[in-house]
Amino acid sequence: VSQSRYGAHDQSDEVVRAAFFGLKWKPGLSSLFLNEEMIRRFVVQVDNIAQGRLIAEQALFKGLSKDFAAKAKGQGYQLDKSNYQRYQPYLDLLESVPPEQVASLYKQFYPLLQAAYLELGYPDQQFEDRLHQAIKVLLNAPEVTDEPDLTLPSVHYAFADSELEQLGLAHKQMVRLGLANQQRLKLLLVQYQAVLKR
Repeated sequence: VSQSRYGAHDQSDEVVRAAFFGLKWKPGLSSLFLNEEMIRRFVVQVDNIAQGRLIAEQALFKGLSKDFAAKAKGQGYQLDKSNYQRYQPYLDLLESVPPEQVASLYKQFYPLLQAAYLELGYPDQQFEDRLHQAIKVLLNAPEVTDEPDLTLPSVHYAFADSELEQLGLAHKQMVRLGLANQQRLKLLLVQYQAVLKR
């Protein structure tokens, strides 16, 4: 890769960052966004969500400040509802700017998004189609009762319900949000879906 190409990436990154953080996000919360290689991170994560996956290394946000909590239940475990509060700042952040304003930036920077998508090896496809696929995947996530049962087969907890445990990572993450948070996020995604189709 040539030096000039790196320079172009760096320059576009700065322009995107300035425009994105120029939106009136909820005070004190915009620092939750990871602000490096925002275009590439977004494209890679959208591509993975469209396939039902999530890639931690390409996260769009800083990690949760509190650890995952489970509580004992009989011989097993149960997801503690205190986990759901960890996600509320992220939802407050995402809800704080009207989707129309974010969509306007999306359209402004679409050539950069499409170029990053082509770099992933999709020469004849549009990133816009992939984004709509990703939104549909998240909207199709199952809604389950809060505090599902867990097992601890190794160092990581697993869902006791085999159907939940077999879900892709994107759907598992939606379940971990808790029902109320998941419904908040789905409502926001429906709003984005409508705005982006205009």
